[in-house]
Amino acid sequence: MVRLWKGILLFMLILTACQSMQKDAKEDLEISPEQLEKLIETQTTNGQQKQVSLPQFITQMEASLAQQPEDTALIYELAKVCYQQYIVDSAQLFLQKSNIYYDQVLEIDANYEMGKPYYNRMLVQGELGNYEAGLKDIASFVAINRGRTPVNHQAMEAELLYQQGNIDRACAVFEQAVAVAKAKNFPVGNTAIWEDRCAR
Repeated sequence: MVRLWKGILLFMLILTACQSMQKDAKEDLEISPEQLEKLIETQTTNGQQKQVSLPQFITQMEASLAQQPEDTALIYELAKVCYQQYIVDSAQLFLQKSNIYYDQVLEIDANYEMGKPYYNRMLVQGELGNYEAGLKDIASFVAINRGRTPVNHQAMEAELLYQQGNIDRACAVFEQAVAVAKAKNFPVGNTAIWEDRCAR
């Protein structure tokens, strides 16, 4: 069973990429809900295929975590899977769990996965309306990566600032995001929305 979890976790880590908080950008998630459902759809148990729902998968992962409470990789994957379940059904329980698990990962290792837990927790903070905490998580992510971030973090910073009500600063940061996108060939979505938001 442990080898199966390790295999699933390894596969999920390979698929990992940083994601966007906005609902209309969910296709950029580390693992799309469809990929995740396909991944956990079947598990081999005694040579037979067994159907497993995402909440059941989370329960099984939590049971494994009870046996290995310091397994950072397992906690990190559990945080991501809980966030995926929140995306699927908007259940606040899974959003809260995701936040708790990201906190645990960062308590164990603040530099884990080059700061990706900070970036991912920022997505959770944004959904929870904790915009200032989300901005701090972006700052931590950038500090760990020393400016070599694999994503256009300015776009997420702009979104958090906008949601916080800091419109002028949000528009200025989004302009930086567009400049970075052009220079580094990063995607920047929602430019039409931002044109409306920043129209004077």
